[in-house]
This record gives sequence, structure tokens and C-alpha cells, in this order.
Amino acid sequence: MSTAGSGFARRARLAGLVLLTLATIAVIAFEFSRSTGVDDAPVEGVLPTTEPTAVTTSEPPLSVPSDAEVLFIGDDWTSGVGASAPSGGFAHRTAKLLGWDYQVDAVPGSGWAHSAPDVPGSMFLDRVIRMPSGTAFAPDLVVISAQMVSPATPAEIRRLMRQTVSVLLDRTPDSVVAVVLPYGNARALGWCEPLESDRVLCVDTQGEQWLPEADRASYLAEDGLVPNNAGHERFAELLAADLRRDLTIL
Repeated sequence: MSTAGSGFARRARLAGLVLLTLATIAVIAFEFSRSTGVDDAPVEGVLPTTEPTAVTTSEPPLSVPSDAEVLFIGDDWTSGVGASAPSGGFAHRTAKLLGWDYQVDAVPGSGWAHSAPDVPGSMFLDRVIRMPSGTAFAPDLVVISAQMVSPATPAEIRRLMRQTVSVLLDRTPDSVVAVVLPYGNARALGWCEPLESDRVLCVDTQGEQWLPEADRASYLAEDGLVPNNAGHERFAELLAADLRRDLTIL
């Protein structure tokens, strides 16, 4: 038999259960909506958006095109003195081995820190400053080499080498500069340290023993100062090999 009190208690318990159920449903709905919101859930048939990947178009350091144009700047060796003909000099031979178009700006008797006695203003820096810019011939590679003994002090040579290369990089903003260090100078590699740039390559002819002591006489002309035909040929072959090794040819 039921009583009014017991009926009220049952209704109270029932109401409590209903409220508890509604509260549970509300909590579940909230968690569901939070974990599946529009911002986080992918829409069917639509890929989630991502940040675009940056595309790098810059060329790698020390790179030249396969049909590069090369400018050789130098002294007696670069001009081909000692070879049976100027076209037999190492500059001409190197460019031909690589199959590249080239020009040669060589003044015998000149160098990093001095002009040729009979050619005022032929010091490397002077010639680089006078280089025309924006011409049809825009070198991809500049090979600059001084092999003859200089009357200047090592400190003066280093200073003018740094200055010359700096101006050269500015005058040819799209080029790589290859500095061919003087053969026979064991300390010349240290001259390259101040030239650090992702566009400068130093060629260590002494460290790589391009003209080995035991065979040196067979590669030099009678005066012992410039290469003969064999010397120019060897210099060209080794320079071409170093450029292939150290440059990225696109």
C-alpha cells in the first residue's frame, strides 16, 4: 500500500535521475562539440589547409652554367709567355678543356701589387676598377692568377689581393672568382683566409704540387720563370680538374 509520503519520495528520486541524465547528456554534447569543431575537423572532400612550403630558387654557391663565360686576369703565365704560341698558354688551354667561351686580360710583368714597368696602371686592381659593367660579355667565372715574383712585401700583396677581389665581386655580381695562388709559395694559402666568401674559390697550386720539385725543370722554359709548352699543358689540366671538382656546373 502506498502513502502520500512514499509517492513524493519516488517522484523526487525520479526527478533527480532525470536531472542527472540531462546533465550527463549536456557534458557529453559539450565535449563532442569541442573535439569536433569546424576549425579542427576536416570536411569531406576538402583537404586540410597547410602552410605553403617556401620554394628556394637561388643557385648553389660556387656554381656556373655548363656554357659558362670565363675571364682570365693575370701576368706572364696567363698571357702564355713560354709557350710556343699565346694560344698554348694555360688560360686558353683551360677554357678549351672545359668547353667554355673565354677572354684573357693578361699583362706580362704585372701583379697584385705592381704594374708592368712599361704598362702604367696595369696592376690587377687598376684593371679591375676599369672593367666595364653591363657589357655583352658578363663572366660567370673570373680566374685571377699572379705567378711571377713580386717586388712588394707579402703584407702589401695580401692587402691589395683582398681589395682587388672585393672590387671584382662588386663589378661582377653574378660571377664566381677563382684565385690561383702562386706556385712555390708555401704560405700563399693563408692569403685566402681574408677572402672568405661563398663566391670565392682558392686554388692551392703549391699544396697540390702542380709542378713537383723533382720534375719542375721539365715544365719550365729556359729562364726558369715561366712554363714551357709542357708546363702550360699541365697547369691547364690541373686547373680544369680543380674547377670541375670544386664548382657546381649547372
